[in-house]
Amino acid sequence: MISNLIKVAFRNFYREKFYTFLNVSGLAVGIAVSLIITIYILNELSYDRYHSKADRIYRLVSHLEMGSNVFDGNAAFPPLAAAVKNQIPEVEYAVRQSQPHNLLLKVNDIAFYEKNIYFVDPDYFKVFDFKLIIGDPTTALNNKYQVVLTRALAEKYFQSSDWQAIMGKPIQMGEDVYQVTGIVEDTPPNTHFHYAALASMESTIIGRDLEWSSTNVSTNVSTYLLLKKGASIEDVIAKIPKVIENHNPGFKDLPNQGIILNFKSQALTDIHLYSNVQGDFEPNSDINTIYLFGIVALVVLALASVNFINLTTARSANRAKEVGVRKVLGSCSGQLIRQFTLESIIVTAVATLIALGLIELVRVPFATLTGRELSFGLLLEPIGISSMVLLVVLLGVLAGSYPALFMSRLKPSLVLKGDTRSGFKSSKLRNNLVTFQFTISIVLITSTLIVQRQLEFMRSKKLGFYKENLLVVKNGDRLDSYQSFHDELDQLSSVQSVGSSRWRLFSGFDGTVAVTEDDRDTRRLLSTLNVDYDYISTLEFEMVEGRNFSRDFKSDSSGVILNEVAASYLFEGEALGKKIYLNNDTVSKVFTVIGMIKNFNFQSLKSEVTPLVFILGKDEPTIYIRFNPGNYAESIAQIESIWSKHADVAFDFSFFDEEYNNLFKEETKLSSIFSLFTGLALFIACLGLLGLAAYLSEQRSKELSIRKVLGATLPQIVVLLSRDFVRLIILASLLAFPIAYYIMNIWLETYAYRVPLRATLFISSGVLVMLVALLSVSYQSIKAALVNPVESLKNE
Repeated sequence: MISNLIKVAFRNFYREKFYTFLNVSGLAVGIAVSLIITIYILNELSYDRYHSKADRIYRLVSHLEMGSNVFDGNAAFPPLAAAVKNQIPEVEYAVRQSQPHNLLLKVNDIAFYEKNIYFVDPDYFKVFDFKLIIGDPTTALNNKYQVVLTRALAEKYFQSSDWQAIMGKPIQMGEDVYQVTGIVEDTPPNTHFHYAALASMESTIIGRDLEWSSTNVSTNVSTYLLLKKGASIEDVIAKIPKVIENHNPGFKDLPNQGIILNFKSQALTDIHLYSNVQGDFEPNSDINTIYLFGIVALVVLALASVNFINLTTARSANRAKEVGVRKVLGSCSGQLIRQFTLESIIVTAVATLIALGLIELVRVPFATLTGRELSFGLLLEPIGISSMVLLVVLLGVLAGSYPALFMSRLKPSLVLKGDTRSGFKSSKLRNNLVTFQFTISIVLITSTLIVQRQLEFMRSKKLGFYKENLLVVKNGDRLDSYQSFHDELDQLSSVQSVGSSRWRLFSGFDGTVAVTEDDRDTRRLLSTLNVDYDYISTLEFEMVEGRNFSRDFKSDSSGVILNEVAASYLFEGEALGKKIYLNNDTVSKVFTVIGMIKNFNFQSLKSEVTPLVFILGKDEPTIYIRFNPGNYAESIAQIESIWSKHADVAFDFSFFDEEYNNLFKEETKLSSIFSLFTGLALFIACLGLLGLAAYLSEQRSKELSIRKVLGATLPQIVVLLSRDFVRLIILASLLAFPIAYYIMNIWLETYAYRVPLRATLFISSGVLVMLVALLSVSYQSIKAALVNPVESLKNE
């Protein structure tokens, strides 16, 4: 029985090759997109879950409020971890972790700056499941100046994979020499930080710091807690203020001084998708992106299923006589339902196999696009295979259920008399499905256009300084004489100016407490940046009032320059000449405002410009070199030659405009992925439209022939066949625009600076879909219009 049903199914597939191709193609693309997105989502949800105690590990987050300023940071007082472990019984272990911006590692003549070096406490391997290839995890980091290297780093510096021989060898890290006490496995891809080496926290000044500072978050460290089984993190967080007060009695008086400082917790498995705090070790993803991709996966799969239902329903009219004959010969409704359902399942199964092939083709490009190392092995595991079999059956039954039920109810007496389209004259379902398809397509296209417009807006936004022709040297602290390097660069015709600063723009700034002479009681939180005399002129900031730092004024060592936000934040009126006190609760140093510059963006465009104070520094490590437009390769070679005379490490540089564009990597990925999936969704919709147009042309072939005989022209026939689809797309546009506006307005609210949602963006997407749809329909319309009327009417 089953073999006969399968034989009939394949005969029908062969007879209807064109429509079978459309059905299989649409389903294959839809299933492939859905499976790829599903794997991506599962990968994102798996972050940090490989640790055996992941459900009991939490990270402390400091929450600091000063007036309207709020700071949430991946930071806690250096001695807090030990105190929490000793004084809160619910805590089994508490470990700290810190990461310097760049650290010079050196073995003999091999020297490089490394950015993924982490300093951690001895109990680190008792909390996290990072495995040592060689070495004892219980003692590897117990003492000062001990380090555990990854395989790659060990081979890089010791030129060997003989781990036993590397054990105990010295390696210079910064100014200190460390002993290799182990080789550790690389971190898995799905973790919120990736180390190249783990060194003992006690080796650092911050690791030995016993100060319980109330607000100086810049010297704090990341702290992770492992709770005992059954313990509540809420109970632990509630006890932390008491622990701090035991060591710093003044902590409880901070609210009276206008300062709110407390601690919150983040579950380890939530960090990757839910964390948005300053000081995260690596950029995280966003749970909203996961929701968005999940919706896209369901939408694309729904579009493919709608195509299948639409085409199958439309073509089922041509099988009415087959159904009539089967019923006359004794077939019951159940047998007919099984026949049509089986055909749907077979089509779905073939489409799924093709989808797996498509996934393999796009696996590497998609991983490159998303920046994630995705594992597709899940599809070949028992759970993956079972899920795909279930998908095939469910999708086949759901997509084939309507045609099966409809066809099984046909009356043989009607269809065998020649009324083969009885019951098929109503196109309401088909029109609704087409409208749904194009509503979704227009929503996706509109969203893609808005994402791209926002990305272009951020890239081209005037930042308040000139970012072109600007080179950033990251390791200026390795120069033997910054001034000599500066003077030699001034001799180059290709160099306009050179300036330096403590931190790179967009790299994040520490919170600093300030009070003013006008209000000594109110503490305000702002950012500070140490710069040299030439920094402001090199980056071409615009002075609004006052002047820049000058070598002609010795008093500038205690002068500061504010941005406009800082000036209005600190002072109600004129700021020039006013005094502010920085950095210390007891107000140890006074500065005088000598100038004010126009606001500029020094953080992500998701944030508004915040208060910033420039302080005069000297020989700062980040060097900015402004070029004259011209031969950059030759200019860089000249600078590198001068660098080699004054530094003992490689020349480490980047172009500032590239650093700025890196701020939008996530938006760029989102735009690219959205464009890809939107294109595929439109492709699926147009496949269905192409099939429907062919079906309608076939059904109306005699009508079209009569019209041609009566004088209808080719354009008139094309318009006749296209206008119903045009109406449906117009209806789809009217439904799609409010949905797209609502969704994208929510997305844009995460940006402080954003593009307006203009009507032209929505109209453009509707017009684009209209044009693509008309191209799909026009082919079949023109083909039908060119048929010789004799061919269609000769049987009448």
